[in-house]
Formats: sequence, structure tokens, C-alpha cells
Amino acid sequence: MIRAVLFDLDGTFADTAPDLGYALNCMREARQLRWGIVTNKAERFAKPLLDLLQVGKRAACMRTVAVTYGYLNGSDPATWGADAVIEEPQDLLSYL
Repeated sequence: MIRAVLFDLDGTFADTAPDLGYALNCMREARQLRWGIVTNKAERFAKPLLDLLQVGKRAACMRTVAVTYGYLNGSDPATWGADAVIEEPQDLLSYL
């Protein structure tokens, strides 16, 4: 059973954060889903914010999966401490 859904929402095309936040919170509450954060932002920007908010991959007691594609900024996903590393989106199905 899927118990959480995570999205990478950064407002690239429009400032949709208020509407998306409202809709996601309604869905999360209605289905009793946990909330999580996913980002492809550089660690130097993301980590201080996550530390300030006191959230991180283990704060929600959730398993993490890194991907080998996308904006990696020369970094190796195998070194990120994720529970698994996948090569293609469909590989995620084996972890749900």
C-alpha cells in the first residue's frame, strides 16, 4: 500500500506554491499520508534550510531512494546515504 507521495515543486513556471500547498495538504489529511520533501537543489542551499526546519530523510522514518539521472552537479548518488539508488523511474516500483 502506498502511504506517502512526494513531489518536487519549485515554482519554475508559476508561483503555484499556495494553491499546491493547499491541495496537497487536503489530500494528505484526507488520506492520512505522511509529508516529505524532495529537492534537486544544490546541497549548499538545501541543507541549511532543512536543518533550520529540523527535517531530513530520517525525521519522517521513511526509506529514501536516489536516482542516477537529473541534475547531479557532478555528484555520485551512491554517496548520498540513500537506502537505494535507481537507474530508471520504473525501478522505483520495486521499492513501493
